[in-house]
Amino acid sequence: MEKYLLAKIIDANGDLSARWYVEYKFKHPETNQYVKFREWISAKLNTRTARYAKASELKRTINIKLQTGFNPFEITQKNYNIRQAFDEILKIKGATTGTRSNSTYKSLANAFLEWLDKKNYDKLRPSEFNKSNAQEYLDYILLVKELSARTYNNHLVAMRTFFESFFEREYIEVNVWKKIKKLRTKETSLSFFNANERKEIAEFLTEEHYQLYCVALLIFYCYLRPAEIVRLKISDIDFEKNQIIVKGSQSKNGRTQIVVMHTNLVECLKGLHLEKYPPHYNVFATSKRLLPSPTEIAPTRIADAWRWYVKEKHNIDKNIYDFKPSGVSEALEGGIHAREIQLQIRHHSLDQTQIYLDKISNVAGQTFREKMPSF
Repeated sequence: MEKYLLAKIIDANGDLSARWYVEYKFKHPETNQYVKFREWISAKLNTRTARYAKASELKRTINIKLQTGFNPFEITQKNYNIRQAFDEILKIKGATTGTRSNSTYKSLANAFLEWLDKKNYDKLRPSEFNKSNAQEYLDYILLVKELSARTYNNHLVAMRTFFESFFEREYIEVNVWKKIKKLRTKETSLSFFNANERKEIAEFLTEEHYQLYCVALLIFYCYLRPAEIVRLKISDIDFEKNQIIVKGSQSKNGRTQIVVMHTNLVECLKGLHLEKYPPHYNVFATSKRLLPSPTEIAPTRIADAWRWYVKEKHNIDKNIYDFKPSGVSEALEGGIHAREIQLQIRHHSLDQTQIYLDKISNVAGQTFREKMPSF
């Protein structure tokens, strides 16, 4: 008995709104039962004549391959369906990217693969997934899931990245996601703490929650993100050089970089008496009090502490991360050069920093008035 049954065309009774495919069967090497295999016909072929021509060509090709020894169970990467291709690329990214990036990739990939399953597209090969399919997924993100334009763009960029890996491995000939434009997003307005607000917060936080006060200064002077702060270890703080090492494993951009500490921040951190703890301890750990501990907490714990001790207790309706634009604004107004701000904020270029500075201020300030020479 043959190991295979020759391919045949499944044309949905000529219905162009349904997916057509060519189907063949091959015996499973262990169960000795026939297993169905399908090769999908592109939905972009919108006439019966075109689809039958493509299907006939595909049928003929498959039958020749079967008759000359092709075995679909001896699968190669180029035979991967789209789910198998994603699994392969996720393994590669898991071995080459940081934990946070890998988690993000997995989350976005899983959302896409769930949608593929719902649409019965999961058996498509990467090369059979077309621009219409890609736009269909993004429309689902926007209109069915009702997610924001920014999230839509995040999914688009992630899929471009995955399919670029497919392109590099010759699973596909063109990256269809590159043909889709990002949506325009609304520019979010920044919030700032003025000098009086900062003074008020300093007065009560130094008494009520000293650790949270130090966190606020880290954001104000060093522009550190909450995720970087909860990963900050005692050994990362260099009091001799007055600088902090932000390791690549802790940062968003994956690069190890250095930020300098202002005198006020140095004195604040010295007040934590970190010399009493082992160097490998995280500086800000335990849930509410943020005391040093070997256990890392979630970045959201900082926002929780801020809500408990500042927002609710003192009726201040701003977020702790608003200290970042506040600190950048004060640096800018104080005449600090954009290049120094770029290094401290750890942007990859001055252009990126300039975009951020434009959000903060697009009008000349007091420094211009004071330093501009007379006519």
